[in-house]
Amino acid sequence: MSKSLLFTILAMTMSLNLWAQAKDPACRWAAGLAGGLGDNWDLELAASYRPVPYVGIGAGFAVMGAVSTDDEFMGTTADGVAQYSVDNTTRVAALRGELQFTTPGIKIPRQDGCSLALRLSPGVSLALPVNNNVHVTFMPNAPGVYDNHDQRYFGNHGGDAWYFHLKAQAVFTIDRFEIMAGYMFSNLDIYGGARNVSIYGKRLNLPKKSNENMVTLGVACKF
Repeated sequence: MSKSLLFTILAMTMSLNLWAQAKDPACRWAAGLAGGLGDNWDLELAASYRPVPYVGIGAGFAVMGAVSTDDEFMGTTADGVAQYSVDNTTRVAALRGELQFTTPGIKIPRQDGCSLALRLSPGVSLALPVNNNVHVTFMPNAPGVYDNHDQRYFGNHGGDAWYFHLKAQAVFTIDRFEIMAGYMFSNLDIYGGARNVSIYGKRLNLPKKSNENMVTLGVACKF
């Protein structure tokens, strides 16, 4: 029973692949650029390979950052002797891999080569750096003007490296070009590389961990 089921799945996969190649022998690859905006911003350069029109694998490199910061990144040492300010607390990039599932395109009436489809892309992200070296500037905790500040770096440990993401997009195709608009959910913690930093026994007062919700827009070229 299991052998016949496996044979059936393999046969269907081969048939679908042969049908797809006969229908569209080119355009197995695509490359593009996409941006996302939510509590954080995201810019991703990505490529994908589609052995059949409706299933593919993708990989990308994204740069990212926080949309806004506030005075939560300042504090006072545990003994009260010095104040400090902190920077370099966020992840700056991520490597991504994902599966892509695309519905058959609905052709746009009276528009040759134009169609509209939906795409769902579950995947994983490797956050970079996994552990930040946080830059801390110290100054005396007393009134006055100080020209010389003590600057030091404190390393994080035990940061999470892997996170998951899910993209849901509408894909508008014009010949070999795709315009993608949609939504991305991720549990990536942009401050995850600095949450375990301790400044002389005192943890940083960073924003609470939360999931990422982004509106995305991108363009890709098939070849």
